[in-house]
Amino acid sequence: MNTDIYIIAGFLGAGKTTLIQKLLGEAFAGQTVALIENDFGAVSVDAAVLGSGSAVVRQLRAG
Repeated sequence: MNTDIYIIAGFLGAGKTTLIQKLLGEAFAGQTVALIENDFGAVSVDAAVLGSGSAVVRQLRAG
């Protein structure tokens, strides 16, 4: 059994959340996906956006 791991990183506003949404909706549709988000802010807007779809998001706060 193979497990693929994708790490998506970039500057603020680079389009990371948009890319992840597109991957979840198209490339990984129908697959089991684990999404771990590392967020430094007090409120995780990205986790709320990504969790509004079919993905379950787990957050790591402050690194």
